[in-house]
Amino acid sequence: MKKSILLSIIILLSIHLSAQVWIDAGAKWTYDYWNIGEVGSYTFTYTNDTVILGKQCQEIQIVEYEYVQDQFGEIYCFVVPMESKFTYSSGDSVFYLFEDKFYLMYDFSASVGDTWIIAIDEFHTCKDTAVVRVAQTGTININGHQLRTITLETISESIYGINGICIERFGNEIHNWQENGYGPFPGYQSCDGALLEVNIYNFRCFTDNTFGTYNPRNIPCDTLTGLFESEIYNFEFYPNPTKGDIIFTENDYYQLEIQIYNMAGQRMKQFYLNQPERNINISDLNDGVYFIRIITDKGNAFRKVVKL
Repeated sequence: MKKSILLSIIILLSIHLSAQVWIDAGAKWTYDYWNIGEVGSYTFTYTNDTVILGKQCQEIQIVEYEYVQDQFGEIYCFVVPMESKFTYSSGDSVFYLFEDKFYLMYDFSASVGDTWIIAIDEFHTCKDTAVVRVAQTGTININGHQLRTITLETISESIYGINGICIERFGNEIHNWQENGYGPFPGYQSCDGALLEVNIYNFRCFTDNTFGTYNPRNIPCDTLTGLFESEIYNFEFYPNPTKGDIIFTENDYYQLEIQIYNMAGQRMKQFYLNQPERNINISDLNDGVYFIRIITDKGNAFRKVVKL
């Protein structure tokens, strides 16, 4: 009889954990970010519970860590506390507070084609209502948890949007510029009347007390060391300005991935170079200033280039 009761408790506990759609105590996200001439990390940490508009909410504190290298090669980290976000979950849905109103952020029971409003903002020149649509649904197994996924796409011209794969328990797993977000929350996008120089976020890891740690990039979750270890500063190329050809001087890496972004953060070109290849050509791009992201097995580098 005792064994039967114990088994029932274990089964019920297992069902409860698998059915949890949002964060638990100890939740923390880490996202790397970069912008034109700026790199760093963000942490989103669940700190306490509070009641807002009658809802039992989680307060999520946000901290930016901006890494700066001076002319002498010294690296400094500026720690910038940001305004907290607030969330709550109900059933299969997760809501967040925006401009004193709760909006649906994720619905993990949604079907392909479903749409919902994630924000209404009347303070920008773009259209004020931000709408997302479910483009795809699926499942993924992480740390023994079978989790639902929804792939969202922004279909409005608002300044806010969510794009990319969103996973039950922690939300948007951003990997490239198209998958805009502010960590797990809606992020900025360029729209008519507002061309933004936005941060490009890249998901590093998530953890909470019952979920464990999810770290798909295998980079340390420690914000203050992870980017230092992955950032390289001795990477150069010529000529700059260029009419199209770019030659990289570094020859110690077996393979290079080169990504070219415009000033709005849109990826325009991508190259993969193996030794002894060390040159690319961007002559088909319009004249202007671009941002080069250089990815190697030892870390990343970020540079500006002028196309004439």
